[in-house]
Amino acid sequence: MSRILSGVASNTDDDEVVGLLDPPSQKLFGQLREFAKRLQTVGEAPPVVDGFNVDRFLQNLKKADPAVEPTLMAGNDETDGSAFSSSIVSLSAQTDFLQPPEAEDEIGRLGGYRILEVLGVGGMGIVFKAEDTQLKRLVALKAIKPAIASNSIAKQRFLREAQSTASIEHHNIVPIYQVGEDGGVPFIAMQFLHGESLQSHLQHHPKLDQTEVLKIGREVAAGLQAAHEHGLIHRDIKPDNIWLDAKSGWARILDFGLVRAASDDLLLTQTDAIVGTPRYMAPEQAQGQAVDHRSDLFSLGSVLYQLATGVPSFTGGNMVATLLAVVNAESKPIAEIAPEIHPDLAALITRLLSKDPQARPQAAAEVVAEITRIERLIQTEPTALAAGSSSATAQSIMPEAGAYGSQTSSGSNGTQIRNWLLAGGFAAFFILAAILLRFKTNDGTVVVQLDGPIELATIEIDDQSVTYQSDETGQIRFRVAPGTHRFTLKNSAGLELETTLGDSPLEIKTGATTSLKAWLERKPDPSGAVVSSAKEKKAAALPTKIPTGPLPKLGTWEPTTEADVDDWYWLSHSLAEMESLPGLALRPAKLKGIRRWNVDTRLPRAGCGSVKFSPDGRHFAVLTNDCQVRIYDAKNLELIQMLPSRGGGSFRPMLDWHSSGRHLVVANPNASATTLWTLVGESLQPTIPIALDQCNAAGFSSDGKILATATAGLVCLYQVDGKILHTVVHPDLNPFAQGKIVWSPDGQIFASQNEDGSLWLFDREGELIRKIDAQTVGAKAGEGAIHWSPSGEFLCAIDGDTQVSIRCITPDGKRQKTVQVARGGRLTQFCWSPDGKRIYAIGHSIWSVTDVDSGEIHDLPQNPGATDIDVSPDGEWVVAIPDRSFHLTDRDLNPKENSETFTGSFGLVRWDASGERLVVGELQPTLWTLDGRHSPIDGVENLWSYHAEWYPDGQRLAIEDANRRSLWIGDPNEEMVPDQLPGLSGFCWSGTGNYAAGIIAAKKQIEIFDDQVMLLKQIPCDDVPSITFRPYTDQMAVRVGKTLYSCSPEGDWRLHYELDLPNIQDWERNELKWSPDGSHLYLQGGYVLRFQDNHFSIVREFVRGGTCADTWNSDGTRNVAADGLNIYLFDAFTGYLLKKHSHPSVMGRCADRHPIRPIFTMGFDDSTFAHYDEDTLQPYWRGVQLPGNQSIAITPAGQILNGDREAIDKHLVYYIETDEGLIKMLTPTEFERLIGESIYTP
Repeated sequence: MSRILSGVASNTDDDEVVGLLDPPSQKLFGQLREFAKRLQTVGEAPPVVDGFNVDRFLQNLKKADPAVEPTLMAGNDETDGSAFSSSIVSLSAQTDFLQPPEAEDEIGRLGGYRILEVLGVGGMGIVFKAEDTQLKRLVALKAIKPAIASNSIAKQRFLREAQSTASIEHHNIVPIYQVGEDGGVPFIAMQFLHGESLQSHLQHHPKLDQTEVLKIGREVAAGLQAAHEHGLIHRDIKPDNIWLDAKSGWARILDFGLVRAASDDLLLTQTDAIVGTPRYMAPEQAQGQAVDHRSDLFSLGSVLYQLATGVPSFTGGNMVATLLAVVNAESKPIAEIAPEIHPDLAALITRLLSKDPQARPQAAAEVVAEITRIERLIQTEPTALAAGSSSATAQSIMPEAGAYGSQTSSGSNGTQIRNWLLAGGFAAFFILAAILLRFKTNDGTVVVQLDGPIELATIEIDDQSVTYQSDETGQIRFRVAPGTHRFTLKNSAGLELETTLGDSPLEIKTGATTSLKAWLERKPDPSGAVVSSAKEKKAAALPTKIPTGPLPKLGTWEPTTEADVDDWYWLSHSLAEMESLPGLALRPAKLKGIRRWNVDTRLPRAGCGSVKFSPDGRHFAVLTNDCQVRIYDAKNLELIQMLPSRGGGSFRPMLDWHSSGRHLVVANPNASATTLWTLVGESLQPTIPIALDQCNAAGFSSDGKILATATAGLVCLYQVDGKILHTVVHPDLNPFAQGKIVWSPDGQIFASQNEDGSLWLFDREGELIRKIDAQTVGAKAGEGAIHWSPSGEFLCAIDGDTQVSIRCITPDGKRQKTVQVARGGRLTQFCWSPDGKRIYAIGHSIWSVTDVDSGEIHDLPQNPGATDIDVSPDGEWVVAIPDRSFHLTDRDLNPKENSETFTGSFGLVRWDASGERLVVGELQPTLWTLDGRHSPIDGVENLWSYHAEWYPDGQRLAIEDANRRSLWIGDPNEEMVPDQLPGLSGFCWSGTGNYAAGIIAAKKQIEIFDDQVMLLKQIPCDDVPSITFRPYTDQMAVRVGKTLYSCSPEGDWRLHYELDLPNIQDWERNELKWSPDGSHLYLQGGYVLRFQDNHFSIVREFVRGGTCADTWNSDGTRNVAADGLNIYLFDAFTGYLLKKHSHPSVMGRCADRHPIRPIFTMGFDDSTFAHYDEDTLQPYWRGVQLPGNQSIAITPAGQILNGDREAIDKHLVYYIETDEGLIKMLTPTEFERLIGESIYTP
């Protein structure tokens, strides 16, 4: 093509090229050839392809033949296949859809933005530099071309994909501020970036330094990981679409113009378009085959190859030749072009460029992890070192500056460093000399392995010695605290080396035989000798009765593998697609004769989100935040059916009954599906899955003919059989994620409340009738609690101005009235009695009934703090759902006698230093052991706590009591003394146990105590502080606002300024957490700090938005965190996500690592906690709180590890899927009969 555009093409060569193209491409090729001929008649030099000037091309074309309507835009043969078939029109035609400009510096207006200039034009859209008229900030505004926007399917797909992209919050993806529509033209407002594209950078620096290649590769892979986890494929990763942000220093992915959902086979393009960039396409993409996330990884490999070598991975004389090379040719080995590139990096790039997707890394997270490993490996590559000799031997050791004087040497990449032993001067090493090594290391295990003629030797680290006797492994282990340690092998005197010991072994050889090998294991081995300074020995002398080695297998049932069930809850669209049913068993075993099964509690164990009486009033359904639906008999409160559903997340799901009572819809705003249950025989069964992107609300019409659903930007109407009636795009629609869809009594209008508080009214076809603004409603923020009055005269919503009233507004918005329904507190939900004479209200400090005519308010004395409320169709019964229970009352709010409550939650988990006891709970904490045994804490009653702290020796426990605003302190197995230190919070012991500290929030001060909890000193602060002691020491870190301080007894506890934290997030629980060795401090809300030489420095500033439970892993290199959907494993020092594991619980509340075992424990907001392997994130066993302070422990496979049989029979229910696909409930005894064995572990 470049030959044609330059006017020097040979007809024969052109015909050969054309013969390789399909008919549409041949047509395009011919048109370009004709345009090139016209260019020659003008007498001007044709455009240079590599620096193609579109405007000049247009001008020349019009000069050649003004009557010709330009239809094509040429592009570079190899680097811009998408431009090859994109439309060319003049600039005025490109922008004629804009509103007229209102200032001299504008091109026009679009959706409330001032359009300042055109930044670029593509096949589907045009990108402008614009200014937000409200926020006065610059944005990049991408608008879809009107010709494409006129296609309703394309327009709808553009909006939905844009909204999906906007849901990705990751610093390596350019953030989207708004998705909107103006004059029928959809647009996306994105952050306006400073810096340059990677393509521009390569024009000046064709070949990048290895460290820069790794950094860009890691960051782009991290961005792709975020996109892939949302089910999106970019399809056009190339240097042009990677931006080097000058402000943050991050590489950021641009232009999701070709992005598609992974499940989407329909590729929207213009006629005759070639989508993607040939040089960077994956082979399957180049051949028009199906693509997935691994295609993006191939493109990333092509980019990294070019960065590392300075040349493209695949080239050709024209586009077709390039595509053929991508499909058939192998790229030249990197080592031949750039031998300085680390072999591991070269191997990774080669894997990424594999023709077979199965041979590539299977996930972007794998690429991130591998690059991170390579970066660390390169940072610790060896240099030679010696003391008393001309050279030294070592492997993978990086000396500190100045550590070895002038006695250092290195080869290429610091790997060729072994001379001194091989020179013969040290051949008789073990006979003639002793070795003295000083290891500067993170907390870990130094492993020393001796091979050769030694039968007996004494090894010393500092002052501790171990007599080594050769065994089967030839290994002995030491645990070391941070710092510099002297390592000695005693036989005689001789060599002394000083180095940093890393993961790779230090080897000292005699000839071909390795005589000594030493390395650092990242997981501390508790069986080894603990080496520490004298000051730290008190804290280090802890019980170590927990057995070491692999975790023992639990029970006889085999858990389902991770591959089968890891994505039950988020990637499947219906219950039918799950490998097993959700419940307490995290990996339910495959049991003979049962298709699928699980077990759960009869009463709700997670926070309740929605409650609704059946139309006949005989039953009511309770939907919990984990999306489990329980249906109870309204007369005797017996559980009559369990409806297991996908669940989890931070938003409350909702449900609604069909008017016939034969259908029940469950909408989960945290997932991508809505479940419709239908009555089959005597029970409801999952029959019709309706797949939606984060359905925020759903509701049946009063006549039962329509099911309406709403999510961001979209309203969908269905028949009861699941058939779609109408789909309507509303770009500004963003329903409250915990709200409802409510239909008018006549079934002609349905309404939803937007997150901005406005009320949206729709007709039966989903078209917007009216929008009542938030000011009229009086809503400061949407609560989602809206209802029609029984007569249909008013649509009612919570009055955001008073928080104790509801505003009743006519559908036309012309009339309104306000009804007060509470005397104080904050209203969260309400409902009308069927006759319209009463309004029932619940909320914070509210549970009341109001007479509408008289205005009289009757309050219930015991306020349950409920989250939803409903009235039976006959108006005689009221059901309200507090956090983990339900209350059934009569119409005057008198409670039904047999109403039962459930008060379990796990906002507290804390191991003692020995790993033998775990205190868990929130309401009535209990003690657990690692084998699943549990017992109450003697004497502790009516306790509500989020925080507990063990004394370093594990003999005393301090538990904060939020009810009494004081502490319980004592031995939990003997006696806990209440009402200690009134008003104190954030209590913690120092690492030595010599001191303790706490916070008096009301006075904004820290109080220091001795080991007997006697007050020593008060430290005033400017704000309420957060505090923590450094492990093994009496040093304390203090955060006050956006400033970090330190203090210690040596400084008389005076606050010493360390550094400012300008971007720290002010979360409700800004915890400070030290790494196990005390070398790093994590501040929940944004920072990882290094503590070295008694001072802090910032290692990494990053925000992991939404994570609510954080802890370190055992070697201090990773952070574990959880939110409402997943458990995450992050690199502690880069913030990059290494692994993610979906969990079937709700919000992760707290976490703590086991001090000895490589596991961590996480408490959830559904009355459960679970132990997980810190490397694989796989569950070990799960603890479950039951009513009456009872508990059970259950294996991932579903066997009961520990638990009282009477409590199990009373509180647990099993459910199975029959051969007919129906869900059936069983008692524990019935389930045992079915499987022919006990539910307990042997």
